[in-house]
Formats: sequence, C-alpha cells, structure tokens
Amino acid sequence: MVWKKKHKLSESCVAGTLDNRNKRRKENDDDDASNSSSSSSDDEAKNELRADDIYYVKDGLQQIHPYYHKYATHAKGRWVGRSIFEIFSQEFRDRSTDYYEAAIRQGLIELNGATVDPSAIVRNGDLVTHYIHRHEPPVGTEPIRVVEERDGLLVIDKPPSVPVHPSGRYNYNSVIRILEIKHGYTGLFP
Repeated sequence: MVWKKKHKLSESCVAGTLDNRNKRRKENDDDDASNSSSSSSDDEAKNELRADDIYYVKDGLQQIHPYYHKYATHAKGRWVGRSIFEIFSQEFRDRSTDYYEAAIRQGLIELNGATVDPSAIVRNGDLVTHYIHRHEPPVGTEPIRVVEERDGLLVIDKPPSVPVHPSGRYNYNSVIRILEIKHGYTGLFP
C-alpha cells in the first residue's frame, strides 16, 4: 500500500473504502472533464477531503471511516545511537515487539521518509515517522449550530458528545475538524 498525504486538513492518510471512493470520484470527474475545461482551483478542490468521504451515520451515531494517521517527530537525544526497533519496543509499550518489527519492515515506521531495517541506527536530527491505523469512537449526530459569526469570532452551540479539539482518540470527530470539513471554516482554535 502506498502512503501519501491525501488532503490539506491533516497529516492523516485514509485507506481502504475511501481509496475506492476517490477512485470512483476521479473516474466521474474525468468524464466531467471531457465535457468541460477545468482550472487549477478545481484540481485543488479534488484533493480536499469531502465530508461524505469520512463521516457516516450508523446506529444513530456519527462514525468515521478507519484511516492511517501519521505521527512524526525528530529524534530525541536519548534515541541517538539506538536502533529504531529498540526505541519503539522499549519506549512505546502499547504494542508488542512483533508489531513493531513488522511495522518497520512494512514501512509503517520510517526514518527520514524511507523504509529501513529494524537494526537501522537513529542519528541526531533524524525524522521518525509512524503511520498507525485509527478507529475513532463515534459521537452523537446533533449538528453543531452556529449562533453568531462576526469580527473574527465564531460562537457555536456544541453538542455534548463531541470533544472541542482533536486529542486522544478523537481527530475528525471533534468540533474543530467538523467545522473545517463540513462547514468550510479554517484556522480555528478554541
């Protein structure tokens, strides 16, 4: 599987169902393009994630299609001179050593954007990246209601089950991301 940035809203990479939807959309867009000319702004819009690509309702709850999320950081001082496998297996204990070895070999854990062997040594300034498959918890389907918008302020009526900003297990099912994706607001912060 090829990992790449799919849209501008985050460093998340959506796979599986969404890849198939994007492929069908591209085929439809190609058909439309043969009937009309397109501009560079049209191309940019195609790269942006659409709400119906990521959100769906099941059993009365707003769900998110599973996706791969990119965690990236520069090497910490205590990591320098250690193997990438040693770092992950000793410092990130939420997964088994078998998982980390397989993830490194499959390219889910990279050094400086490249797939490496588990014995690769981390150097000062290296970029360590880990793509992890995420399943976000669902939230209620109550809409976020905009109460007022003026002078650079946005006042909303937030549903109780939705966290305000991405954190923990929530990324797309947060007020900030929902307002970005479903309502087109950018540059928001609580």
